[in-house]
Amino acid sequence: MEIKKILFLPRALADLASVLLKWRVPFSNRWMICRFLFHLKWEKWRGSETEVMDRLPGGENFYLPATEDSQFLLKEIWIEEVYKPIFPFSAEPKILDLGGNVGMALRYIGNQCGLQPGSVAVEADPDNMIRLRKNCSGRNVDLINAVVSDFTGKGRVAVSEAGFLNRRFEPSDEGQEFDFISILDLLKQDFDLVKMDIEGGEWKLFALLLRHPDYLLRSGYWMIEFHEEEHHQGLLQELDNFFERNGYKKKRIHSVRHYFREEAFGSNK
Repeated sequence: MEIKKILFLPRALADLASVLLKWRVPFSNRWMICRFLFHLKWEKWRGSETEVMDRLPGGENFYLPATEDSQFLLKEIWIEEVYKPIFPFSAEPKILDLGGNVGMALRYIGNQCGLQPGSVAVEADPDNMIRLRKNCSGRNVDLINAVVSDFTGKGRVAVSEAGFLNRRFEPSDEGQEFDFISILDLLKQDFDLVKMDIEGGEWKLFALLLRHPDYLLRSGYWMIEFHEEEHHQGLLQELDNFFERNGYKKKRIHSVRHYFREEAFGSNK
């Protein structure tokens, strides 16, 4: 065990140096990530599973579980910038965040372009919801603890055994009871930006939305992380074709696909 701890130290230092020196995002962001990573790596070295806290750009506190998932999340969002808007919005956008997790993506997007009052974040996991409330309270965001689905009401799901980033909520007669909320109900109001990362649940939602295409057109910008794309190529092609026919451009940033209409940035509706 002691040998493992000794070998861990140079790898941890190399990771911190890589973040600080290799990447070309603003230095303040790199320094913030290094501070978080130091806390997370220190807790891992100690064998602790406690929560860590540091400050995001702007000075507000943010809380993360002391796990490997948190290190991945920091790098994906603040270093790889998978949720960075392709163009700046002309005014603070109204955002719908589907799969709010612990609020890191929402706080990143808010740091980039602000948040309009009436923005909404939906998160199924009750444990993640506790941190989402802590991390996003008082930030113009309505927080909803529910599974995004094709209906609104109560239902049962089986929850996968995974880290806080990758838990899946699959319908199951033997599962726990959760609140469900329909994607169509959520999209009855217009949002400038819809971000979606719901661990595979997106395919059922887009099959539904393609049957109700006016709902897809209510937002000028979609950021979507698809899962297991190889099993859904036909549906993904149908979605790509739909967005292209309706004047959306497409760009992929690592795991996240961006679909956007450039004119949406000029007016924010």
